[in-house]
Amino acid sequence: MTHRRISAAAFGILLTLAAPRPAHAIQQLEGEEARARIGDAKARFTAGGYAYEILKRSHRDAMNARASDAVIFTNKTNRFYYSQREDSNHIIILGDPKGREEDPATADAAVWNPISNALSDDNPDAHVFLDDKGEELAVVYIGGHTTLEALPNASGLLEIRIKVRSNNRSQSVMGRYR
Repeated sequence: MTHRRISAAAFGILLTLAAPRPAHAIQQLEGEEARARIGDAKARFTAGGYAYEILKRSHRDAMNARASDAVIFTNKTNRFYYSQREDSNHIIILGDPKGREEDPATADAAVWNPISNALSDDNPDAHVFLDDKGEELAVVYIGGHTTLEALPNASGLLEIRIKVRSNNRSQSVMGRYR
């Protein structure tokens, strides 16, 4: 019985070590650098291949005057797993097989107009996350009073943490979670 457990555990470790892992997010672009890479947001995200999610609030945030906490775009997967989702506090894992399939961004007014409103009204600050080869993993738009963290999780998938605060300016942090 003990021999079987050790063998199964060793096999699990070998599978984990041998499995291909997604590239790690090691670079973040923000401000003018992010805007220059993205260019025209509508043209870029509706050209095909991008999934999106607007992290809407259940109640409008009167303190920060916003109806959404962030907008996420990615062209790597359409699966978004929400390990935590509540007003002003979100953890999203991109590409997790347990995640739900999100819709593609399109130029259709019924799709793009709510995205455009969320970008202009609530979340104007673009952040682009790149892997170690310079390939784009995700673009996240946030607004003021927001902390944004994006790092690979234990499975190598991009985990995005978004926290809206009530009394500080927008900031973004890369590195270990505190």
